Amino acid sequence: MSAPQPNAGADFLEARDVKVQVSLPIGAEFVEGTLHHRRGGESVCRSSPLEAGNPLPFAVIPDSLVGPRGLEYWVEVQTLTRTLTDPAHTPDRSPHAIRISVSDLVEERQYPERSYRMVSVPLDFGPEFTGTLEALLSDQAAFGPYDPVKWRAYRYLPAAKSYAELSEAARQEFVPKPGKAFWLISASKNRIGTAPVRGLSTATDSAYALVLEPGWNMVGNPFNFPVAWDSITVDGIKMADAESTTVQPPVGWVINKGYRMDEQILEPFGGYWVKNLSDASVVLRIPAREAVPAAEMKDSLAVAVSSGASATHSDWRFEVRAVSCGVEDSGNHAGMSEGAVRGWDRHDRSEPPMSPGRAISLYFPHRAWETHRGDYAVDIRGGYEAVPPAELGFVQANEELWGHVWRFDVAKNFEEAGITDEVTLEIRGIDGAPAEASIYLLDKHLGRCIDVREERSYMFYSGRREAVSEDNARFALVVGSAEFAESGKGELPNPPERTVLHQNYPNPFNPSTIIRYDLARADVIRLAVYDASGALVRVLFDGGRPAGRYEAVWDGRNENGRPVSTGIYFTRLRTRAGVNETRKMLLVR
Repeated sequence: MSAPQPNAGADFLEARDVKVQVSLPIGAEFVEGTLHHRRGGESVCRSSPLEAGNPLPFAVIPDSLVGPRGLEYWVEVQTLTRTLTDPAHTPDRSPHAIRISVSDLVEERQYPERSYRMVSVPLDFGPEFTGTLEALLSDQAAFGPYDPVKWRAYRYLPAAKSYAELSEAARQEFVPKPGKAFWLISASKNRIGTAPVRGLSTATDSAYALVLEPGWNMVGNPFNFPVAWDSITVDGIKMADAESTTVQPPVGWVINKGYRMDEQILEPFGGYWVKNLSDASVVLRIPAREAVPAAEMKDSLAVAVSSGASATHSDWRFEVRAVSCGVEDSGNHAGMSEGAVRGWDRHDRSEPPMSPGRAISLYFPHRAWETHRGDYAVDIRGGYEAVPPAELGFVQANEELWGHVWRFDVAKNFEEAGITDEVTLEIRGIDGAPAEASIYLLDKHLGRCIDVREERSYMFYSGRREAVSEDNARFALVVGSAEFAESGKGELPNPPERTVLHQNYPNPFNPSTIIRYDLARADVIRLAVYDASGALVRVLFDGGRPAGRYEAVWDGRNENGRPVSTGIYFTRLRTRAGVNETRKMLLVR
């Protein structure tokens, strides 16, 4: 038998030697022995010889190894007649574990101010601790007592499909536990420290059990060392068999970049989205085994896009990214792969909930799918659509038709003035698509068709916008043979039959509004804003335009860039051809 000796009262404190004593069966005579020890999660043990102490043999684990990862050890003793070990069976695979008391666990790096991030705390504060995240952060300058002006925290509730903010009403949701993640933002540069609350290293003598409710869950790494996603089991099933059938791979968050799909390493202090695809709760069992740290992880789809490998008709993909006001949503992919199907399959990835702060979400809506209906960040198809030409409005039956249409939209949970309501779509990696494929981006609201091989970005305006169904999606990507792509333009509305100024939206508005107008033919136009007295406030456009649908933004400012006051304003469209139309707008400050 072996027994570690507490180094401070009844506790094992970090950064102090830990002495392990060994007792032998009656009559056995100690000859020599070894203490094998390692930090929690490590695969290789260090060895220290046992000393023939009085009265018991012992060895010491040095203070440099005693920390928030915990300790693991086993003992090997040679007597006059045999070799003994503790534990007695497979000690190298199932060693004893020592949980270390940690007074202050601090993140390694500092994070920028005013940036949302997903976090977890890899310490166990015990069942008696009922404090919230505030108890860990209130003594730190970057946080202090909870003050939404200074810092905020949120947690996603799967049953409600919404966020709760740190408050007394949601207190229980914000009690920090291993494997529990939160959204966190501070007005100052920050890093998490756990003082003055003392915690224990998470137990490493067995896999850590984490319950996932149906739908999206915010999870963290329960251990203070990186863990490989593929080492985790789901209800006892290996991840290789459970991934994308029972659960989807983790989604990480990169500050100022947005979500990153298919994370392979769960890092300490990190937070992740994991989606439970089933209708009942499942249990993740996270083994206490360290993975190789991922200094710079990239999702596997992005690697495929940028690899430069020549594409085939059955294996290609590219990325669609949305950027607005310094916020972006990347990692959205459309493409094809062997074994994929048009509906849901394990190649597809759901779109996670938007972050609590300013966020933008590009997604492929599939709410009519028979299985796992919802919005998707990754939509990978199988064989090309077998579409009769007549259904595409293209009736030359002898033409070659092959391709796919991906419909998508962009949700946005904020709106600001003027140019900051611009959204830019960027399409990357199209060189990986078959060389003979035509690739069009369709803006169905404005009736525009962009040849993506010629223009790989597209700008439009959007204020706050909720997610919509596939039928109402604003955009479509058409990829396929020239005949298929031309036929796909049938998704666009007919060209405008008359020149008209539409009502602005939103209306009333604050601080900005979008103004749309149609031109039936090429013309010279002037689009301007006037106040209730008829005085000119702002010229939005003055010049020539070809026929088509257009939009402009008024940010509630005059020609000098100063905000105007609450009131009624008018937008007027005049053309050289004689059209003169006016719409009333209400600005409410």
